[in-house]
Amino acid sequence: MLAAVVVGIVGGTAFGPGRAPLSGIFSSPAEAPRASAPRGPPPGFVAFRDELFSIAHPPSFARRQSRDPEIQLLATTRDSTASFLVRAVQVGFEIESANLESAKRLTDRVVTSGRRVKLLAPPQRSDLGGLPGFFYLYTFKDADTGRRGAHSHYFLFKGDTMITIVFQALPADRLPLYGPLFDRIARTFRPAPGPPSP
Repeated sequence: MLAAVVVGIVGGTAFGPGRAPLSGIFSSPAEAPRASAPRGPPPGFVAFRDELFSIAHPPSFARRQSRDPEIQLLATTRDSTASFLVRAVQVGFEIESANLESAKRLTDRVVTSGRRVKLLAPPQRSDLGGLPGFFYLYTFKDADTGRRGAHSHYFLFKGDTMITIVFQALPADRLPLYGPLFDRIARTFRPAPGPPSP
């Protein structure tokens, strides 16, 4: 998904003058995994599983503890220039493909609540792991460092549970480097069978 979005961005304009152009860096769009896809992680990846989902990532991403109980998984590279997290929250109403647009006001609000957010492309519908949702690609100002970062951000819905997967490149000009890897990690996402736990 990330590759599909950034390949259409006009080179150079996303991150300012003198930055590496995004156009043409990624060769093919990422596709959502299908139910018949292999269940094991790709070679060299390590798997994470809980009662809601599974996902796999390279061992160069070390898992960290989060003080936020909604964050199920947080992993970063050693130098923290790349990271991702998976969060699960109850939204209070059932969301499926038929009423997905009713959730877009919520996802828009979450994204725009960040500091100095700039969308790099319009939001797209997503079916990552077979779950309906939306995909956003944007830059933002990091509160800790003052630098601009980039987020590749999935919102996925299973019943009344919203699962968000946020990939981060910091600074933002690392996105062309990490984008293909973020896509590979995203493609390993699978929801757990059955309804989410209350």
